[in-house]
Amino acid sequence: MRSNKPLSDKLLTEAEVAAIDRLSRSSRYRAMHTLGYPLPIKVGGKNLWPENAVRLWLASRPVGLAVAPEAALAGAAAARFARVAGQSQKTETLDEKRR
Repeated sequence: MRSNKPLSDKLLTEAEVAAIDRLSRSSRYRAMHTLGYPLPIKVGGKNLWPENAVRLWLASRPVGLAVAPEAALAGAAAARFARVAGQSQKTETLDEKRR
């Protein structure tokens, strides 16, 4: 949902950012590294995001698409690989037990 709110220089906490972007913490950090999501500013050991940068990033995304499909597919492929790798390790363990 796009908003017509004026931009502000307010710094947002992670909870406030989550209410705006509706991303999980892991999706937000993945988007920072792969999709140009705004990086937080460290203030007193806390991560704070400039509200205007978050809202501009969201406005630049296609409607209804917070994280690019490539990122979601990459995560799914990694999960499948981990499952297959785990199965092959189990198979090796069973083979070793049979010897």
